[in-house]
Amino acid sequence: MINNKTYVFKIPLELPPTEENRRNEFEIKISNAQRRVSEFASDYQWSKYVSTPLIKKFQICSTKEQFDKEVKLAFHLDPETNLPKTYSAVLANDILLAVTPETYAENYPIGQEENAYEKLLAHELAHAFHIRILEGKEDEMGPRWFYEGFALLAANQFQHVTEKMKKDDMQKIINTDESVSYVYYRQIMDELLCKMDLKDAVNCARAQSFKFTL
Repeated sequence: MINNKTYVFKIPLELPPTEENRRNEFEIKISNAQRRVSEFASDYQWSKYVSTPLIKKFQICSTKEQFDKEVKLAFHLDPETNLPKTYSAVLANDILLAVTPETYAENYPIGQEENAYEKLLAHELAHAFHIRILEGKEDEMGPRWFYEGFALLAANQFQHVTEKMKKDDMQKIINTDESVSYVYYRQIMDELLCKMDLKDAVNCARAQSFKFTL
């Protein structure tokens, strides 16, 4: 029997005093983000991996500076580490840390689309979901373009892009582990799904030797 249930849980929410009056708004955002990932999981008969909460807490930071501070503490980074301006959400110790929707829009304008903020949250939840599929083996998520592409697909980010990449440029990204625009990763994943099933791709990506040729 196929389990195609959609799972949405009441996630504990930690807000700074300045955002407390928006609690209901943020609760809706994280519920919608969970629903996105759960429906995606259902499409691929992966629902069992989202049948329990993917995170223990959702924590909002009122400023980018506070977000960066929390990230550095969580990952034991040097306090002087400079994090990218566009870096707006992350999973750390089963906690989803995120900036406000306004900060995200200001710092990452290229990422703004319909329901952009809930897609940002879903993207991070999708990483946790991906790791569950791999039975906790985070090192088997595959190369950067693949695991970011997987999360983009699950969150349905950048589905509609007007400027399409050439296949030669896609292949260059596949052949390197350097970080590039997420818009490109989504296009590569769409191209991959024209050639192979996502479940097969997830299994293939577990191998260190995984290569994809357009």
